[in-house]
Amino acid sequence: MRRNDPIKAVREIRNLLADGRRNYLAMAHRVNDEKARTLLKEIGNGHDLLEHELERSTGGLGGTNKATKATVYGTMERIWLTVRDVVNNTDELTVLADCEYQERNLMNRYVELLGSMSLDERIRAILMRQYGELEENVLRVRSIRAGMENLA
Repeated sequence: MRRNDPIKAVREIRNLLADGRRNYLAMAHRVNDEKARTLLKEIGNGHDLLEHELERSTGGLGGTNKATKATVYGTMERIWLTVRDVVNNTDELTVLADCEYQERNLMNRYVELLGSMSLDERIRAILMRQYGELEENVLRVRSIRAGMENLA
């Protein structure tokens, strides 16, 4: 995370959100359970909304405003998921565990950003609210996963 430039740090978060969107939509195609598929699509689309909200909120603060590229982590994660699926025929519980891990990783990046530099109060408030949405995503994933585990 870029410690001295809040705009670049927010852009990194936006890149991670864009990666998350791509990952969740790709994972939605890997599951057969309709609840899990719907949840993954909702979270992926939610990441898109969060990313665009940050794009709009940082527009007047200077710097390049576009989420510029996929992160190396996101690209490697998608490659790993594909390889793992080919080798193991990954089950839905594992896909949901991966989703929870990704949301928690993103939450950690938010905490790092919120604690590491002074931010415009408007952006800080947006990031805090978005963090809450990520927490809710984790709870939703856990709920679906617990239901699937109980059926197994």
